[in-house]
Amino acid sequence: MRRVRVLCGAVVVCVAFELMGQAAPASPKLGETEPSLMMPEGASFEIGADGNFLVDGKPRFLIGNLYYGGFGADTLAKGPGYGDEYAWIYESAPDRAYLQRLGFDTSGGEVSPSWLAKYRDPRRHYQARHGVDWSVAEGLWHSGLPMVVDFTCATWSHGGMKYEKGKKPDESAFVNDCHFIYYSLITPEGRDLWRDFWRSGAEELKAHGAKPYVYELFNEPSYHDKSPAARGAFAAFLSKTWNGDAAAMDRAWRTSYGSFDAAAAFKSPEEAAGLFAAWHKFREECFISGVKLGIETIRAVDPSARFCFQPMSRIRNIVETAAAYDLCEVTMMPTGGGSLYADIALRALWTASP
Repeated sequence: MRRVRVLCGAVVVCVAFELMGQAAPASPKLGETEPSLMMPEGASFEIGADGNFLVDGKPRFLIGNLYYGGFGADTLAKGPGYGDEYAWIYESAPDRAYLQRLGFDTSGGEVSPSWLAKYRDPRRHYQARHGVDWSVAEGLWHSGLPMVVDFTCATWSHGGMKYEKGKKPDESAFVNDCHFIYYSLITPEGRDLWRDFWRSGAEELKAHGAKPYVYELFNEPSYHDKSPAARGAFAAFLSKTWNGDAAAMDRAWRTSYGSFDAAAAFKSPEEAAGLFAAWHKFREECFISGVKLGIETIRAVDPSARFCFQPMSRIRNIVETAAAYDLCEVTMMPTGGGSLYADIALRALWTASP
């Protein structure tokens, strides 16, 4: 499978120069951006056989940004903290000319939390603007530049819904002690929430004629689910692994659980080395099942969709990076670029070499 290695970075605004008493660098005027930084109008964009982004057939390193949350006309009002020469950055709706003036030839953003309305008032769980204002976002998504859609399920946005007694979804839909995975990847109730999230976002983009070149299914995922449903599923996992022979498991692990249910009821996964390895592998497979679910759900809306997820800086943080990325077309670096180890490890995945 072909893979693309994608690096994520950050944009630093010129305010720092003014704070240091230095003159801020002048912004290029519209039409004065260095030609080599511009994405040629009408250029072809594809992923080469070697994993490079190709623009008009030539490799190109794409620099861009992501817009988190929704943004509307009211967010473009004049505010404090910048000079008139930078007003266009803060007071203009992003479009191709805007992005190219900044030197960006890729961009992207999130989707609306409208799917939450099936269960709760989205305004209670979404701290940013409540949805994408397409009167402002049209120029961004129709810029003609390669676009990324980020399905981050953060506590301040799509992952903000919590269990409420007497209300749907049922308690089994939710998990704790995880990072940006707050709905179960095991229970039908939790998986239904993920389907709603991904389907709603993909349909919203399609309805507005937006075509991302990659869908980011998860951002900084870790899965430490110790719920009763997870332990029950783990017992079933152990039974399948050991062909129903708990005594064989105990002999191999040098333990005396006596049953798979007893092993799954552990107080600490470090009680035995074999238990620790099995518990880790089980959670990795739960994450892989989530990646498969996301691909299946979105491809039902966008059959040609490409996929990725962005791991945490510790790339083996209870997710099976290699096996999960084997399902994806795009390999994304960890938040912040990761470490030298992460760079080497992900490069190996990217090139499918040891």
